[in-house]
Amino acid sequence: MRAWTIVILVMVVWIIFRIFFGSLMGGFMGGRPSSVMTNSNNRNNSNSSYGNSNYNSNANNANNAALNAQRLKDNTSMYAQKPTQSKLTGTPYIINKLVVLSRDSAKDTYSDSYSGTLAAKSPEEVGTVALVDCKRLFVGNYGNGYKSVPGYVWRCDMTLIDRTINAIIYRKNFNGEGLGKEVYVSTYATEAEGDKPTSDITSFLEKLPRR
Repeated sequence: MRAWTIVILVMVVWIIFRIFFGSLMGGFMGGRPSSVMTNSNNRNNSNSSYGNSNYNSNANNANNAALNAQRLKDNTSMYAQKPTQSKLTGTPYIINKLVVLSRDSAKDTYSDSYSGTLAAKSPEEVGTVALVDCKRLFVGNYGNGYKSVPGYVWRCDMTLIDRTINAIIYRKNFNGEGLGKEVYVSTYATEAEGDKPTSDITSFLEKLPRR
């Protein structure tokens, strides 16, 4: 009986030793249970897929934005055509999104001059078009006693078009900044010129009611 008891005790001690020693070595060697390693790999794969998805989405958005911007540009000549009919109103408004095309007396074509909060991002969003025609007006000669140059100010005529009914709905004139009584004329200046009323036009349009 003593011999069997000793054998059993030895076996129990050996089993405990194997369990303890194996766990200790696993800790030293950085071992992990397979389930933990699997979960970690799954998380890494998920994060990688999420990153790739975001990258692809951003790339697609950038491509779509560039394509829509080009489509808007391609339609400039169409937007610049004034409708033959007018339905003038004393309370102008903005429908959908806006395209603002500007042209001054030195240019033959209109160009998009607006990128504010109401700017259309695609042709499908365009509901209102503002055509802005600007010209310089001579207001006198300015000098500093040694040299005199012609002075000019800007006047811009805006035509507001509702494209959903293809009609002119409003017209308004904007005067640029005056030159004042005294204007500094540099040695190399050939003329003096006030600023265009660009900010006034933008402010006016963005304050209009939306429909």
